[in-house]
Amino acid sequence: MKKEPRLRVFNGILVIAMAMFAVGNVAQGDVVIRGIQLEDNDMEEKLNTTANGGEGQGVMDVVSSDLELGSEGGGGRDWQVIGVQYDTLGIPQGATINSAHITFTIDNNGNPGDNNFTILAEAVDNSTVFAGPNFNITSRNRSTASVAWTPAAINDDSLNGTTIDTSDISVLIQEIVNRPGWLDNNLLTLMIYPDVYLALPDPTTGGATAVQELELEAGPGADSATLTVDFTVGGGPPPGGEGEGEPLVPVPAGEGAVFPATGDLFPGDLASRP
Repeated sequence: MKKEPRLRVFNGILVIAMAMFAVGNVAQGDVVIRGIQLEDNDMEEKLNTTANGGEGQGVMDVVSSDLELGSEGGGGRDWQVIGVQYDTLGIPQGATINSAHITFTIDNNGNPGDNNFTILAEAVDNSTVFAGPNFNITSRNRSTASVAWTPAAINDDSLNGTTIDTSDISVLIQEIVNRPGWLDNNLLTLMIYPDVYLALPDPTTGGATAVQELELEAGPGADSATLTVDFTVGGGPPPGGEGEGEPLVPVPAGEGAVFPATGDLFPGDLASRP
């Protein structure tokens, strides 16, 4: 009788390998940590009117040695939004964002006031670098997702040089990397607004509420605002298939297993079979 060629399995190694293939690709995790790379990758924009104690809405500070989040002097009424930008993150389009946050280094203490902030991303595939024309932050499209952040007041010089983290902003990063036009070397923009500004029915009117000032280190440099993102890539179906792969039929040890796609027998011992 003619013998058909058959695959033999030693200690079930082939069966285990096929089972791993059948359940799909293995997801790969990674963490990227990126600081401010250019002088123009972090910037401040004035939000309040001169009538309410501000310097004038839309004015950009392009050469500041630090970042004043919330307000800058004026008894907390010279409101500001800050923006920070990061490129070459290496996060592929459609990756799963597990966690993310920005770490700031405290430069000095500041004015007390309302400490409720909202973090947003620019809703665009690839941001442009901040520039000097007025309203260069507030004119940018804002993400659908938003993250609340309520940092503690910094009223003690002993905290200078220490760091603070934002709330988890993974939903913001996820929204941007899910965009069809996102590439892993694109420029990402994040913006932090005082809530009193966002709550105005008409932002052009400004307001009289004092906003907390957080004086933070600007970039570039080792103490600049640093973005940390934990993400996962992969975990899809096996190559060439649209589903999750076909499971192997379980059998008792030593009796082999049948691979459903072909019906071939994969015996679990080295005995010859006709």
